[in-house]
Amino acid sequence: MSNRRGYWIDNDEKNKKLLKELYPLASREKIEAVFPERNWQAIKRFANNSGFKRIKKNAWLSDLFDPILREYFDKSGKQGLDVSAKQKLKMQLIDALNKVAEKNNVNPKKWNTILKHGHELDLSWGAKKVDPEDSESLWEEAALLSYLGEKRTAKELEKYFDLSLDEIENRLPEKIGEKHELMSYRTSSGGQSVYFYHEKARLRGKIHDKIWTWKYGLNEDDSDDHASILISFPKDLDWRQIRVFALAEAYIGSEFHQENRFKGYLGLGKNNPYHHFMINGSLFSLPPRGKMEEKIDWMLNLQDVVKAKLRPIAHKVLWAHQGCTEEKIERILGFDPLQEVCSELGIPYFPRPVMAIIEWNNHVFSFYSIHGTTTAKKRGSMINAVANLLDQFEMMNFIVMSHQKSGMQNVVPRRIRNRVNFRIEDKNQHLIITPSFRKYEGSIEERKGQPLPARGSCAMILFPDGRCGSSD
Repeated sequence: MSNRRGYWIDNDEKNKKLLKELYPLASREKIEAVFPERNWQAIKRFANNSGFKRIKKNAWLSDLFDPILREYFDKSGKQGLDVSAKQKLKMQLIDALNKVAEKNNVNPKKWNTILKHGHELDLSWGAKKVDPEDSESLWEEAALLSYLGEKRTAKELEKYFDLSLDEIENRLPEKIGEKHELMSYRTSSGGQSVYFYHEKARLRGKIHDKIWTWKYGLNEDDSDDHASILISFPKDLDWRQIRVFALAEAYIGSEFHQENRFKGYLGLGKNNPYHHFMINGSLFSLPPRGKMEEKIDWMLNLQDVVKAKLRPIAHKVLWAHQGCTEEKIERILGFDPLQEVCSELGIPYFPRPVMAIIEWNNHVFSFYSIHGTTTAKKRGSMINAVANLLDQFEMMNFIVMSHQKSGMQNVVPRRIRNRVNFRIEDKNQHLIITPSFRKYEGSIEERKGQPLPARGSCAMILFPDGRCGSSD
């Protein structure tokens, strides 16, 4: 057989033995340097014919990695290790594995991958060995925070507590103190349940007291109606008006979120005592694509960001309700981040459209706010989508809808009977479409050639004599 470049001498046992040793892990450059007279295709062909296999770049080298894994997982379960010591041990483990990975030409390993392989070896990070006679000590708050400060699978919990998952779920407290709350989700691969205690970020600055009070409306059986709210302002306010602005479609966390414009909008409430807000949904962006645990971590971090943004004006947010993105996040991740934020900031929150009544200076102002789902693009079609709600009510001062990314308002008169003096009166109903805080440049709307959205502020204005109006 010719000895030309591109062919292999089949009876060359020395080179065959050398290739068998190098082929699984050595880099292509190193193999080509050892066999300079052969091209890569010839080397691969001969290796395949000989039954040699290359190990993939993201491979887990069990013979090399598993002993290191066992050593460090055992260390993590020792008594007296605080959070800082465990974190230091974790970094040492990652560094030790990645030195071996680099030497053997495979990709470095991330913590989630390391944990996954630890679980496959029936190892649990930070789990101390338990004396069966002292199992109740595992349920002490400090012990729970130490163990469930890391994400744990259902199988880990059952092994650690020696109980069924149902029994464990019943015993685990929803909250520990004011800072830690129990979280759970199902992994995207395999559908395993994962549990951990999430530590809430500390709020910087205080939440100011509200000057208004609120309560739920009532159902026919006098139970609380969690789709309506009654808000009362003090009668002795000498304001010439109250302005209510809607916060909706901010998509915070997205590359298209208008940071400066949103910040300026919040400034309306900080600098003017009579400016208040309602949240009409879709403040949050959807999480980026990735593994379930990555989405959870990303959303929890974003939750802290939104909480910090809203904290200075939390006492001026009259109510909030769920939008399309929050509804989808709840379906994907199992929790509504806007509800979590509102709960901590003391903002009345509703998962459904809200009917609200504001009492001020012996006058009543009515609102119906709904996020909406219409995909209308023309101004007339947008207004019609809101106008379709008119038939649901005898009279509503403001009907507020979002989801259309373009702010606008319209007035529709309504003839009603005054129930006190029985006169027929004409009243104005204000149809409000809230503006969004989403960039147009680079968006799908721009690529489709849709018109530039109207921004404006769409303020809903209440006057002390009972009149109301709206402003672009």
